[in-house]
Amino acid sequence: MPSGLSSRVRRAAGRGRRRARDWRESQARPSTDAAALLASGLFDPWYYSLQVHQRLGAARAAEHFLRAGAHDGMLANPLTDFFATGLPPARVVSDLLDGTARTYPVRDFFDDLLDAPAAAHHPGGPVGLYLQHAHEGAPVPALGPRSWPRFREQRTRQSRALRLVLDSGLFDRDHYERQTGDTFLSDRQAVWHYLEVGELQRLAPNPLFEPEWYRRCADVRVVGSFAHFLRNGQAAGSAGPHFDAATYLARSPEAADHPSGPLGHFLAVARGDTPTVPGPDDGVEPTTWSRLSTVVRKGAEEFGAQRRLTAPPPTRWGRWHLTTATPAEGRGDVSVAILTDARAWCNDSRVNLQSVLDQRHRRWMLRIAIEADGSAPPELRSAAADDPRIVLVPTSGETWVQRARELVSTVEEPWVSRWQPQEQWSPYALSGLLSAVSPGTGAYAAAVDTAGADPVWTCELPDRESMLWQPFRSLSATLLPTEVLRETAPRDEALDAYEWDVLLQLEAPLTYVPFVAVRGEDLGALPLPAGLTRSDEHVVRARRILDWPALVAGLGDRVPGRVSALVPTFEDWRFTRHAVALATRADADIEAVVVDNGSRRDVTSVLTATFAGDDHVKILRAPCNTNFATGSNLAFAGSTGEHVVFLNNDTEPREGWLPPLLAALGDPDVIGAQPLLLYPDDSIQTAGTVFYGAYAAPGHLLVSHPASDFPSAADLGFTAITAACMALRAAAVAEAEGFDPAFVNGFEDVDFCLSLVESHGGRFVVVPESRVAHHESKSPGRFARSESNRLRFLERWGRRLPEPQTDLWRAAGFEVVSLRVPGGLPKSHRRTSVVPHVVRPPVLVDSGPAHGLPRLRWALKIAAPGGPEGDATSDAVLADALARALRSWGQEVVIDRRGAHERPLSDYLDDVTLTLRGEAPTAPVLGATNLLWVVSHADEVDPHELTIGFDRVYAEDPAWAEAMEAQSGCKIRTLDTAEASLAAEARTLLTDVLDARGVDHDLG
Repeated sequence: MPSGLSSRVRRAAGRGRRRARDWRESQARPSTDAAALLASGLFDPWYYSLQVHQRLGAARAAEHFLRAGAHDGMLANPLTDFFATGLPPARVVSDLLDGTARTYPVRDFFDDLLDAPAAAHHPGGPVGLYLQHAHEGAPVPALGPRSWPRFREQRTRQSRALRLVLDSGLFDRDHYERQTGDTFLSDRQAVWHYLEVGELQRLAPNPLFEPEWYRRCADVRVVGSFAHFLRNGQAAGSAGPHFDAATYLARSPEAADHPSGPLGHFLAVARGDTPTVPGPDDGVEPTTWSRLSTVVRKGAEEFGAQRRLTAPPPTRWGRWHLTTATPAEGRGDVSVAILTDARAWCNDSRVNLQSVLDQRHRRWMLRIAIEADGSAPPELRSAAADDPRIVLVPTSGETWVQRARELVSTVEEPWVSRWQPQEQWSPYALSGLLSAVSPGTGAYAAAVDTAGADPVWTCELPDRESMLWQPFRSLSATLLPTEVLRETAPRDEALDAYEWDVLLQLEAPLTYVPFVAVRGEDLGALPLPAGLTRSDEHVVRARRILDWPALVAGLGDRVPGRVSALVPTFEDWRFTRHAVALATRADADIEAVVVDNGSRRDVTSVLTATFAGDDHVKILRAPCNTNFATGSNLAFAGSTGEHVVFLNNDTEPREGWLPPLLAALGDPDVIGAQPLLLYPDDSIQTAGTVFYGAYAAPGHLLVSHPASDFPSAADLGFTAITAACMALRAAAVAEAEGFDPAFVNGFEDVDFCLSLVESHGGRFVVVPESRVAHHESKSPGRFARSESNRLRFLERWGRRLPEPQTDLWRAAGFEVVSLRVPGGLPKSHRRTSVVPHVVRPPVLVDSGPAHGLPRLRWALKIAAPGGPEGDATSDAVLADALARALRSWGQEVVIDRRGAHERPLSDYLDDVTLTLRGEAPTAPVLGATNLLWVVSHADEVDPHELTIGFDRVYAEDPAWAEAMEAQSGCKIRTLDTAEASLAAEARTLLTDVLDARGVDHDLG
């Protein structure tokens, strides 16, 4: 029989056997439990078969799940979030069989509120209803971004990847469990969880494999990086910072024959002292396998512990159940005090107040804090007149914390709840909560904040340690014993985080009642002036995690002469890695303390792995984003140096940056020092902070100016500098208690400097010999609260701000002629920013061959990039030599490198632009005399480029000049770029410029 025919016959026979098996299975009678499982609507045979790699009919799949699958951690369906319940397999099986599991929470991509009323009557709830319709082919909503057919296709691919990963032997279950903080019942369960959940969360399947690193090296754009790594022979790119298969194979060719590939071979043969294998161009120093594995596993365990802190507590109730649930009702003879603030009264308050009046529990007293003079909104006065249960209580406190204390002191009822005018209560809010209270034990229910596009649900309370690292939570839907609330003393600085501070201090237990008691917008938020946003939760958190008295007491233990670079980062490892590597090259006893502000896991992991062999670098991680202020303070708390340098993660310290800063701190009158901070194109990002008077936000000196504009010879004193790179004595930081967390990524450095000047006296300095490039604000969300920070800063310092410091501009050779208010109107309608309009006063050359002629400002435009990379280029060498020649004629010369050819904030000050045309063209500047000198890459110059506004055109090559003259119609003069000729050519250039500007001269 021909081989092709034989194979077709075998396939046909196989299909026949499978059909027969499927028919037999369909006729088989499932056991009682299997039948109950199938009837629950919560068991999906198709999905279960994918996990166990067996083609099983419904009955066999159910039997297999009950016999072995559940014990091994297999999931009954793809939509229920079994992990969120925290329940053991036996309990899950029991709940599946009796139907209780229908109320379980669901996966993030599945909205269990799609059809809550219909789901309430289905035995499997929303999950069962959806799966029934989906498998029957009825139209069903998409699961997140995927339709049901695409979802099935994705899970089928996931099943194939499951087999691939299990067969590879490279999945490290222990390492994965450390990251998740969970314990899995089998390798199969762990791998399935990784493919379905962990990979989306960027968890790592192996200590040497970093998904983010591999995706970058192998240019992988899709989810499934580990499967891609395995399918492509492990050689498409480096697996992580410390393992590159191509490099390893070059050293150990026999690794190609290992069943688990080169990575498996390395793991099999590596001893503790075996060096790791970074890629040749990855910029990572190898370390020993023992050290790396210890550091990486410790980091994974710390991440897993923090992940548990920030995860929602286990729950057995989905949102659809909470929405439709009717709680039991408590005793009707118990009195409850309800506290609120008249200052929070808003447009919807009357409707929401009705939801309080409509409570099924009738014995309550609504106590409303009003102003000390008795003034209150008319609607409240009317409501109080109509209902004796509404009591207006005059209070004298300025903040809600103070008024709340006064209000609580008037309470006579044994129980107390909090109502905000933006809340709408369920009719069962009080009666449902009262059903769960007992002496000394309060109760709480679910609340839904509808302010954003997606409602935010707050359900079970986490423990206090976890609550500290989770988002702000209000007292909405909470009932407390009155005495417990009286004994809780929220700090005054809690302000709009008062309710969260109460929960963090609460000693009394609370019982959860699973129903939605409260809905509303911005639950827990107090009224704020326009433009301000809530930040006091950061203050509350910082007070609990930083012990400043202990840091002050420990100053004597700091290492003399050591410098600690303090680097907070968020969602970035590329810039951070570069900044730390450059900073720690300084010729000093230096340590770098990096605080990852609650980024995704791979940020910390890549940084930890990259610096695993470097004793000078310490990587710390906060469980959530504590913002720049607290992140920097945490780095300080983890440091050991006598001096500290706050350093942004997107900076590039240039060679020799640190010694000049430390030398400046040798002057006891100097509080702190900053380098000349440059953009990567070498123009100035900030040369210090300038104040413009009361109630005006300060700004940067010489922003967008060429670096040579800084008056290096002047001894300038500043009231504030930037924390992008700020060197200080550790004692000053500890005594001032670091940056104020009330500022969210803005103005915390200026506030800190003003506080130091006020408490210590002295001044800040900018050290031009120290240079640091700053990419500026690469962290996500950097400017989200700019206006709020500015308003908060001016509220604190507005009238006390220094007089306009125009002398700092004058020292740089410029006069401030006006302070312009930028266009646009912020939310607050307060325009607090100003932009100085500066001019360069006319100056005549006072000596030399150009005596009496104008001292013009020349901007030389070159194609060389900023930084050390461009310093040695021929363009930079030529520009430096030409600048010297022009200065010998009394001219002022600045050099603009690529990226700074257009300086909208300062190029209007330039009298002359001279483009030394190389790789990149430059446009003329309106109002200036514009010269073009083609010094290289002449073949890339288009004739049109010469006709767009240049007053004079020059070239080095006479033949090219002649040919281009004919094509463009422009007169082109030849000049020699040899250094020996530049003095004469500078005279020619100056002569042509003076002629073009109509200036009389005798230069010939």
